[in-house]
Amino acid sequence: MNTPRQTRLSAHPLDHAAMRRGPRPARAKVERKTVSPAMRQVAGQLGECAMRCTEAYVVRDREALVLESAVFLDLIAEIWAMRGLDRADVYRELDHRMQLSELLLRFNSEDAQAEPGARRRFWRPATTKLP
Repeated sequence: MNTPRQTRLSAHPLDHAAMRRGPRPARAKVERKTVSPAMRQVAGQLGECAMRCTEAYVVRDREALVLESAVFLDLIAEIWAMRGLDRADVYRELDHRMQLSELLLRFNSEDAQAEPGARRRFWRPATTKLP
């Protein structure tokens, strides 16, 4: 005969933290937006494309990685359009993050060349999120 602990363990073999906490409190009802069939289809295609990109990366197939990455970008742009996002807004955010990365790289490389033999200190921002 199974004890309640054994039953819970067999239902969730990897959820040891939940067993220590005890039963979960009741969740508040969250209103979820319905996802259209078109969105589900594109999201599924995007997931499959991401797996193909990862596979091409792992097997070092540069041509396949380039082609699948282009398909990925087309699919994600389609999702943005379905949600009313403008590509320019996303590209602007990416540009800001790239500028921050370049600035970080420049600060770190200038610091390394400033004093030969001195202890190297890296400059790191607290976050990459921009206002």
